[in-house]
Amino acid sequence: MKQTTNSMFCCSRSLFVAVLLGCSFMSNSFVASAAGGGGSGGGGFNRPSQTGPSFDPVAKYQEGIAALQSGENRKAEKAFRKVISVNKKHAKSQYFLGLALYQQEKFKKAKKPFQKALRYDDTLFSAHGYLGAIYKKTNKIEKAEPHHQSLLKIKAECGECKDKAGIERALLRLNEQDQQSSIELNTSREAGDRAYIDAVSLINKGEYQQALWSLEASADVFGPHPDILTYQGFANRKLGNKDLALEFYQAALSVDSEHRGANEYLGEYYVEIGQIDMAKKQLSKLESICSFGCEEAEELRRWIDAAS
Repeated sequence: MKQTTNSMFCCSRSLFVAVLLGCSFMSNSFVASAAGGGGSGGGGFNRPSQTGPSFDPVAKYQEGIAALQSGENRKAEKAFRKVISVNKKHAKSQYFLGLALYQQEKFKKAKKPFQKALRYDDTLFSAHGYLGAIYKKTNKIEKAEPHHQSLLKIKAECGECKDKAGIERALLRLNEQDQQSSIELNTSREAGDRAYIDAVSLINKGEYQQALWSLEASADVFGPHPDILTYQGFANRKLGNKDLALEFYQAALSVDSEHRGANEYLGEYYVEIGQIDMAKKQLSKLESICSFGCEEAEELRRWIDAAS
C-alpha cells in the first residue's frame, strides 16, 4: 500500500504559525494513515493512490544513504534505482546511484547516472570529479577535460566557501589522486528537519532564493519528499521560474498524487499562465480528494474566481 500524507505540509497555509509550532518531518518522513485519516493540511481523507509507487521513496532514499555509508553498495544501488523510478530528475539520487556503481567498479554503468545528475544540477562538483575519473579510467581523456574546467570554475567562484575542501577533493579524484569515495553530505534527520523549518520561515518572509537553498539541504537528507518538492515548486514560481516550478509540482505528484498542497499550487500555476480549464481540473481533483472540503480547494477556487 502506498503511504500518503501531507505531514510536512502542515505549513501550507499558516507558514509563520507552523514554524513557531515546529512543523517538521517528525523524523519518519512519510506517516502512514492506518485508518485513512486526514492530513494536517485540512479536512478530507488520504486514500491509497491507484497509480503511484507501492513503496515510500523517502524511506528508500534513506535506506540507500545508510547502505552507502556501511559499504553495502549493491543494496544502495537497488534503493536508488527504486527512488529514480519515481523521480528520475532527483539529481542527488542519480549521483548516489552513480557512486554505488562506481564503488562496485562498474565504471561504464556509473557514467550515465553521473551525467544525469549533472544534467539536473550542474553544480554537483563531486559528480564532475567522478565522471572525469571514469573518462580517464576508460581511456577517454579528452572527455575528462570539460569536467576539469568546470571544477576549476566552481573552485574559483567558491573562494573560501564551505565547499572548498570538497571541491579540491573532487579535483584530486578526477586526476586519480584520491581513490577514497565518500558521502559529502550531512545526513542527520535533525539537520534535515531544521533546514525544512528554516525554509518555511524564509518563504514566509518572501526570501525565496534563500528558502531554495534550505530546501535543497533538507532534500539531501530526505530525498524526493513531496512536501519539499512542493515548496521548491512554490519558491521557484515566486521567483518567476515557472517551467522549473511545474517540474517540481509534477515530481511531488509523481510521489503522492493526492498531495493537497501540490495539487493546489499546480492549479494556481495554471491560473497564472491563463490555463483556467486546467486549473478547474485541479480543483475537481482536490474536491475528490477532500471529501469534506479543505482549505487548499477553497484557496484554489478563490484564484479561479478572481481570474474569471
